[in-house]
Amino acid sequence: MLNNQMSFLIQFQPVSKASFLAIGYLISLYISEISNERNLFLVLFFLIGICIYNGYYKVCAILLGILLGIFQFLYIYKEKVNISFDKKNFEIIEKQKAWNIQFTKEIKRNFYETEFYSDKIKFRLITRRYKKDITLPTLLCDSKFISIKQVSSNEEYFRFLREFDFTYLQISESKCKRISEEIDSKKLLRKKIEDILTRAGITDYANDIAMGLFFGDASYLENEFKEKVREGGVLHLFAASGLHIGVFIGFFYFFAKQVRFFNYYTERIFPLLIAFSYLYLLDFPVSLLRAYIFTCGLVIGSLFFRKMKDIDLILISSALILFIDSENFLTLSFNLSYSAVCGILFLKSYLDKLAFGNWKNFFTENFTISISASLGTYPVLLVYFKTFSFGSIFLNLLLVPLTSLLLPLLYISLILQFLYEYLLKKILNNFLISSNFIFYSKQNLLNWFTEFPKVLIEIFWTYSELLLRLLAYLSEKLSTSVGFYRSVKESLPFHMGIYFALLTLLCIGFFILELDFFQNKERKSKAKKFRILFGFFTLFFIGSFFYFGFVLFPEEKNFLTVPQKISAGSDYYLVREKNQIYFGGICKYSQYKIQKLLRENFCDESVESIFIEEETCLSLATLCKKDSPHANIYSAKRLTDWEKSISTLKQDVTASRRNFSNLLIFYPHLDSMSQLQKNSRVSKGNILLLFAYKLNDNAKDWNANKNLLGINPNWNFITPDEL
Repeated sequence: MLNNQMSFLIQFQPVSKASFLAIGYLISLYISEISNERNLFLVLFFLIGICIYNGYYKVCAILLGILLGIFQFLYIYKEKVNISFDKKNFEIIEKQKAWNIQFTKEIKRNFYETEFYSDKIKFRLITRRYKKDITLPTLLCDSKFISIKQVSSNEEYFRFLREFDFTYLQISESKCKRISEEIDSKKLLRKKIEDILTRAGITDYANDIAMGLFFGDASYLENEFKEKVREGGVLHLFAASGLHIGVFIGFFYFFAKQVRFFNYYTERIFPLLIAFSYLYLLDFPVSLLRAYIFTCGLVIGSLFFRKMKDIDLILISSALILFIDSENFLTLSFNLSYSAVCGILFLKSYLDKLAFGNWKNFFTENFTISISASLGTYPVLLVYFKTFSFGSIFLNLLLVPLTSLLLPLLYISLILQFLYEYLLKKILNNFLISSNFIFYSKQNLLNWFTEFPKVLIEIFWTYSELLLRLLAYLSEKLSTSVGFYRSVKESLPFHMGIYFALLTLLCIGFFILELDFFQNKERKSKAKKFRILFGFFTLFFIGSFFYFGFVLFPEEKNFLTVPQKISAGSDYYLVREKNQIYFGGICKYSQYKIQKLLRENFCDESVESIFIEEETCLSLATLCKKDSPHANIYSAKRLTDWEKSISTLKQDVTASRRNFSNLLIFYPHLDSMSQLQKNSRVSKGNILLLFAYKLNDNAKDWNANKNLLGINPNWNFITPDEL
């Protein structure tokens, strides 16, 4: 009976000896810096012998895990680090004039493991590339085109540079000689999938979101959209997460069950093999790796008709990640992934009983999953970002099921399109050519057999695009309106306090729920009333936590006052946002100033697009293109005379842009006030006023009359002098 009443705590007790081995291995991470390793090993061997002799096998497993971990970190890992890198390599790079440079593999987005070698020396460093190139070239490069970059050791994103002293190299590839090249198979596959999406009619932001969903990579998304969904607490839908690998494995498991010659074992193992290939393509992101190891544990248990405890899965999977990918252990992605899954595994079933009793349906299941994941990730988000989206529960209730429906539809559409383009058309062609039909019949048959599957596939793509655009629309609009995003930097103790108060109340509720009173069948009617009362108070306390967390101690949201780089005068503006540069207004009166800015701040190899509003900015755009060789130039107006001499020049009416992330450009003498009112209706930021030449006006008067002008008070008028 006692065990039944303490079941909430018992779920945290590991059972498997492998779990105790994992505990020891995890502990070894913190004691691996002990100086006298020989004495430590002797002590551990002695303690292990005593434990075996006395039958303390679980303690023995912990000590063995510590022993294995210390051996790995002190002898294998340290030796690997010492062999692979020497700080003097950076000095050698600068001193020696010419280098052969070979990019070997991408280890993180845009960062490559690269070999530098000459006649006398060879070593490995990390380089950063901005080029959208599917090849891994070998270059012959002068050292003056190689620059050394240092990053902060406090930035978690750059932990993979730790063994390279948080330093990487950047190479001006356009100024180096390309000796040879080989295809990067992963990037080639990504490019093919992107091309398939384009041919299927999935374009603009729908294409970006589809690629983000396929590859779990939020970098495909536009900065403004990404910022909004992050504030809504639903960025995980577009980044690598357990949801993606769960849907992926479930999708292939469903089809494996339909294959007649697959038995009980093969229908479970086959999806895991496909999923491993998927992880390899994505370079094993830690959140997907965690979910994959979880799934493998559950599948292996089912193959032997055993079930692993949740705590065993968590301990074993975290130890495996530490062993496989120590660089990503305890990173932000790791902490968010494990905190979310711990919340779901340890809280959800009890929240179900406490809030809804035996009443279960689609809504209650998704509601408690969303609550559990939010409670799990809450302290991590507060510690790392000092922010939280208090409305993310409601967004996830709607958008997670929508994404779970969209992903399988995208997989089906992509597979059918791939089979149609690379298999079906060739088979039909070969069949009809080898047959004895007359030419007219062949052509008609070929048209019919190719058009029918094409129409069928287009139906799948139509529904996929509809759901993609619906997901994008709802994510953006709901994140802005009901995301309830706020900063808690100044009130962190208060928010942590109400969080632990809620957890305490929930734990008390869990224990009360397991009392004999609720288990006794003779008191069924009274117990039912108490359950209803408990359900009400549970929902009340959870609702109060999110409500008061948002309402009390309000703080202004932190935001960038201007985009990444900006310059402006009375007749022009120049904006660098992400990998795009915008020339607005007339450039001819400020050419010298703009040229200086382009050389110092704006143009580099990462620029992909250059937009100009007027022809007077074209010469500056071509100047920028010399430092940005892979960029295309887009003009708001048709420049027929120039298109022949500049092959990358194209017309694009959207090149004349006024609306940027947290910045609006407004010409009072040219632009529409009603459009400005519309653009400033949501979000907040600055409105840059560009007055007519010699017009005596100032931003102070505009700010004083914002209400009369119908401008959202969250927006602030500024002039170029205030940049």
